[in-house]
Amino acid sequence: MIHYLPGGAARKESFYNREMQLKTIIDGGWTWVCGQRRIGKTSLLFQLEVEAEKRKWLPLFLELTTLEEFSGKGLFETFLLSHSRLLKKHNIRMNDFPLDHPAECFYQLVSDVVDEGRQVIFLWDEAEILIEIEKNDPGILNKLRARLSHLRGFRFVLSATQLLSALYDHQSELVSSFLNTFHWMPLSPLEMNEAKALLRCEQTGGWPSKLAEKVVNEAVIWSGGHTLILHELGIQIAEKTRHDGRRANSQILRSCYERLTRDINLRKIIEDDHAKLTKDQQFLLKKVIEADGMTSLDAIASGDKKLLETLEDALRFLVNYGYVSLQENDQIRLRFIFYPEFLPSEIRSAADSEKVNQIRHTIFISYCQNDKKYLDALKVHLNPLIRKTEIDAWDDQRIQPGEAWLEEIEKA
Repeated sequence: MIHYLPGGAARKESFYNREMQLKTIIDGGWTWVCGQRRIGKTSLLFQLEVEAEKRKWLPLFLELTTLEEFSGKGLFETFLLSHSRLLKKHNIRMNDFPLDHPAECFYQLVSDVVDEGRQVIFLWDEAEILIEIEKNDPGILNKLRARLSHLRGFRFVLSATQLLSALYDHQSELVSSFLNTFHWMPLSPLEMNEAKALLRCEQTGGWPSKLAEKVVNEAVIWSGGHTLILHELGIQIAEKTRHDGRRANSQILRSCYERLTRDINLRKIIEDDHAKLTKDQQFLLKKVIEADGMTSLDAIASGDKKLLETLEDALRFLVNYGYVSLQENDQIRLRFIFYPEFLPSEIRSAADSEKVNQIRHTIFISYCQNDKKYLDALKVHLNPLIRKTEIDAWDDQRIQPGEAWLEEIEKA
């Protein structure tokens, strides 16, 4: 059965690998799972729920965007409402807690459960909301850390983008001590084999007829292992081939790429992702794109030592989160091949502006040979603009004898 999840988090058999990350969190302490949008953070938390239950732990998941009041009290009340079954099972009532002291409430709740012999793990998603909670209720995060960090049988996992690091910049030194308690774990895209397994839907029954290995490889390389792009691409391939993997080929893949890059919602997600990068990260990524996806720090910095030091930090970030990868001879390769196609042209390569301008003024004419008379009529109307070089009209009559017909069309 072909099964893709472009709009939601993956659960159980729909979750692919990340075994190393799961083991690190289970074996470790407090962890901040840090990754870009739609890269699989929530899916990882759901899988942690499964792993915790296997060990007879008590996983307590909280979606922080469900909060109505951004305060410590609002945080605890929402937490209790999200786990009403826990209250009933342990005969816990809201009135049992000193709500004016939310950190104490969390401590009391967790320690009661731990005293019964259960290990507890908090799984808090969209943790950027903690920034607003701290602003409205200064000191609450450090109080949480102070009360919970020494509890045996308890661990804490946050999921958030790098925006959560704004807590370090808060005026209160107490805030950074909260975040410093967490082990930082960057969540990169899926590795090649994991991405291939996802595209093939290996864990959910697979395709009725297998996708060609060449198609799988090309699609995975284009996606860079980005989970959202893989799911979206899988749906497009399934639609184009009518769920018949044997029909998939490079031409169909390219039409899928084009359709995805025209998807407004998907484009907004990638543009928003780019906007969250720092200026240095954006600059470095832009230079790699301008160099056709391969360059080096030395080539970008051109002997400027100060710029080189700045870009080294940006490079570490982009490598950790999978935008680029480091090759031999310190070459930087663009890993997210799809990325430039989703960005507005002004963000893309300035060196590529001539190519972009050419594309904007080129008309590609596709027609059936039986309708050639309509092609000729259309070209009569286009000729004045062609002579003025305002447009360029391309059709297959430009293909010379002996040239590869399909390749020339794809190139055009």
